Amino acid sequence: MTKKKELVENFQEIIDSGDMEAFKKVFDTCEISATKAPRTIGKGRTKHQWQTNCNAFSYKNLTPAHIQFLVDSGLEVNSNCGYGYPAITFQASNKENLRCLLDNGADIECVVSPKLGTPLAIACMCQDVDGVRNLIDAGASIRATGVEGKTLVDLALSYCGERFSQALSVAKMLLEHGAKTTDKTREYLFDLARSFAYERANMTKEEIDEINPLLDVVLSRLDISPIVVPQKNKHDGVSAITVNAKNLREQFDELWAKLVPESGKAQTVQGEMIRIAGKVSYEILNNGGLNWDGDYKKMVQALSGYVSSFNSSENAPVDEANSIIKKISASTDEKPLYRLTEIIVNLVIANPQPVQLGEVDYIR
Repeated sequence: MTKKKELVENFQEIIDSGDMEAFKKVFDTCEISATKAPRTIGKGRTKHQWQTNCNAFSYKNLTPAHIQFLVDSGLEVNSNCGYGYPAITFQASNKENLRCLLDNGADIECVVSPKLGTPLAIACMCQDVDGVRNLIDAGASIRATGVEGKTLVDLALSYCGERFSQALSVAKMLLEHGAKTTDKTREYLFDLARSFAYERANMTKEEIDEINPLLDVVLSRLDISPIVVPQKNKHDGVSAITVNAKNLREQFDELWAKLVPESGKAQTVQGEMIRIAGKVSYEILNNGGLNWDGDYKKMVQALSGYVSSFNSSENAPVDEANSIIKKISASTDEKPLYRLTEIIVNLVIANPQPVQLGEVDYIR
């Protein structure tokens, strides 16, 4: 009898039931290397089948008994078990499953795809805190080179998204074990800290109280003194805007802390330029432009007007800023956005006398 190449639709339910006989019976009709059925993505003309190539090792809630059966039946542990991950990557967060795979010949440094790196590199990218801990405890190389020229710490921080607590927990763990850093590590941490500042207004006190000490520890590990501007030292909207920091990213963070409120628009044009630059960059670079809409476009258009209201200088060329602004979309690369941020920071520093914002036609 020819066996099926796709697993049964209720395979996860069978695993969750704990019924080993039902689990084994699936492979009476399915190949041991069978994968999940492709999913239908999109609608209309964009509709297509998405094939993950995820085999049985990729499923949740497996036990060592499930894994031993799959190994004994011939399922290769160091092959692509889905998304370019080996079996170890999918099971790293479960210490017993990880040990079972290692005992059965799984290579803890296995690289299925050079674009993804080792299981530890993938776990860092995915902010899999338990997986990172278990892999380190099992002997994974903490000094392994990551991917894209990034170290493991860089991967954890730069792929953070809004998983602040997980990313910082992974970074803290890596640094405690002597993981390498690069010149970019500080930049990735500043980006994370800034993103956290943007999202604080939408978080619970418990979430903030969990993230703050982790952020402080990682900042300390990298010898970075966080810029703390108490509420009482927020800019009053009238006096000259001062900046004490010397580094561009620290200057941006200082201006954000002084000029941008927890929610809503800034009081001054200078503060609103900083707010829009940060909010737009975050949406594009950290959120993939998922929420990009007409309101973001209005913000970008308004930013051009704000920038043009100040005189150009060598460090803050208004024409260059507007050239970048005209090309901003949901898919803009990080380089022009960083350059725009640099120009805006220099423009604010060069124009310290606050200008009141007035009415705006956007709501974000």
